[in-house]
Amino acid sequence: MASEFILTIDVGTTNLKVILFDEEGNEVFRVTRPNTTRYPEPFFAEQEPQQWIENLLAVMKDINQLCPEKLRLVRAVSLTGQMHGPVLFESESGRVLHPCLIWSDARAVEEVRILREMFGDDFFLREMGNPLQQSFTLPKLLWIKRHRPEVFEERSIKLLFPKDYIGYILGGEVTTDYSDASGSLFFGLREKEWKKEILRDLGLPQDMLPEVVPGESTVGYVSEEAAATFFLPAGIPIVKGGGDLATTALAAGAGIEGNLSLCVGTAGQLLLCTDEVDEETLGKLYIFLHCVQDKYFYLGTVPTGGAALDWFLSAVTGDGKHNLWEKIGSLADISPRQVILFYPFLLGTGTPYFDYQAKAAFLGLQMNHKAEDMIVAILEGVAFALKESFERVPAVSEKIRQIILSGGLARLPIFSRIVTNVFNLPVAVSRYADTASVGAFLLAAKALGIVRGYGDSAVGLESNVFPERFYVQHYRKVYSLYRSFLDMVLSFASESNRIQGREEES
Repeated sequence: MASEFILTIDVGTTNLKVILFDEEGNEVFRVTRPNTTRYPEPFFAEQEPQQWIENLLAVMKDINQLCPEKLRLVRAVSLTGQMHGPVLFESESGRVLHPCLIWSDARAVEEVRILREMFGDDFFLREMGNPLQQSFTLPKLLWIKRHRPEVFEERSIKLLFPKDYIGYILGGEVTTDYSDASGSLFFGLREKEWKKEILRDLGLPQDMLPEVVPGESTVGYVSEEAAATFFLPAGIPIVKGGGDLATTALAAGAGIEGNLSLCVGTAGQLLLCTDEVDEETLGKLYIFLHCVQDKYFYLGTVPTGGAALDWFLSAVTGDGKHNLWEKIGSLADISPRQVILFYPFLLGTGTPYFDYQAKAAFLGLQMNHKAEDMIVAILEGVAFALKESFERVPAVSEKIRQIILSGGLARLPIFSRIVTNVFNLPVAVSRYADTASVGAFLLAAKALGIVRGYGDSAVGLESNVFPERFYVQHYRKVYSLYRSFLDMVLSFASESNRIQGREEES
């Protein structure tokens, strides 16, 4: 009997990724296409949703040419993707009304000030669980209203998030899930419903909001038109899925009691699931509703995880960094005699300081140091930065018994060894390279009845690394040293920015 398949679509920041999974969660086929981000002005970062559709069409054509018989056996489509970016479109035609201001777009500085004056910082922290920042959806919507008011003159305007727009194109339903809704900054964290009064006070249309459903919900079926366009069987269910952080947390086993997920790809992300909101943690980490019903997850971040290493390799080797990557893969030893500190703040700190103006730094370099020593320091710095976020949730972190490590840096044996000793916890490396897509698969598998619960099927581990007493003690001392110079590094950014500002003025 032929196997059947689940197709996942991930609208990532860098790529649109389509993966075909068999019913046991094995990756059968994958194709990606790059998503173009435009930076028309400083702090702007936007994408065209139409390109996502064009990329999806190109990817599905490729898959259809290579394995058309497998596409005919797809049982469901499940969705995931980048969070926070609003997709505003006209519901009758599907016409997009404005480019999507993606999560990294930071243009809405004035809008944050306006929102702070109208509602206060405490309001957003108390009701939505997160600090008022440009990365969230609400300031972006207010920017569009103030600078492109004609967009909101459309009578049938609707709001979705990137993954949801793909679902709309495939099946015509206007829905989102709890994880993406909670990343908007106008969805109540506890009531789990839209705060429509915020939109009313800002003069934004309240009827543009989508229905909010759990991630494993079937939200429509692939239409005849979409089936013909994208080479899919007509009438198969579209499973809602979740924002990429939520589906990553699910796939990496963060919802299993005693597990902590560290996903370190371009950025470094710490994910902790919880059944309730810890009031003491608000404002220290981000918190969102999970794609799994009645769950929350905390997010700790360092914006440049693997990107810090990639930056360094590009800076010291230019186009020749491929050979050095191979050398890093063979690194295994940690030298306690080479104490170099690296603060991985190339794009700011992320949590727990929320200082996106902070700057990176090396401390302790000497003439005898080699590139490999600096690489190890970068990996240690990323681990230290994530540990700082981990320590901010003692109510949850005290229960952690194991770290699930995923993402690009998880492929480096030395990094898992650093992590296990920095955190003094066993580390299990996930076999999955694309955890967000695996989470989307799991939600579809649950919706179809292939799995009854998430349990251990959400993990898929391939190796284990355990703390070494000597290095645990070593890293305890180095981490203390890292913390002792942290204030100096953070204050340097504000002082240097002030000097740069004066020089530009003169």
